[in-house]
Amino acid sequence: MKTQFAQSPMASECLPADLTKIMHARLVIGDDVLMMSDSPASMPYQGMKGFMLSLSYDDADEGRRIFAALADGGTVTMPIQSTFWAAAFGMLTDRFGIPWMVSAGPVAAA
Repeated sequence: MKTQFAQSPMASECLPADLTKIMHARLVIGDDVLMMSDSPASMPYQGMKGFMLSLSYDDADEGRRIFAALADGGTVTMPIQSTFWAAAFGMLTDRFGIPWMVSAGPVAAA
C-alpha cells in the first residue's frame, strides 16, 4: 500500500518535485510491517551509510528466494551460502542502495 504526496490532504502545500514521491508506504512481511517514505526536496537524500538491514527465516529455501529477489538489479557482496550459524547466509545491496543481510535455516547436523 502506498500514498503519494499528491494524494494527501496537504498536496497543495507540497513542492511540485515532491508530488510524485511516496509519502507513506506499507510493506507486510509475514507478521511484520515495514513503513517507509521518500525524502522530500526540503530534506535532500544523502544516501544510506553505516548500517545493514537483517532478515531471518526458519526455512533456507525461503531465505534464498528472498535473497535472490533483493539481489535482482543490486550488488551481491557475499553470495548466499552455508555458514556455521545458518544453512544460508548472504549480504547484498539492493537496486535502491539498501544494504541487506539474509540469514536462513538451521545448520545441518554433523
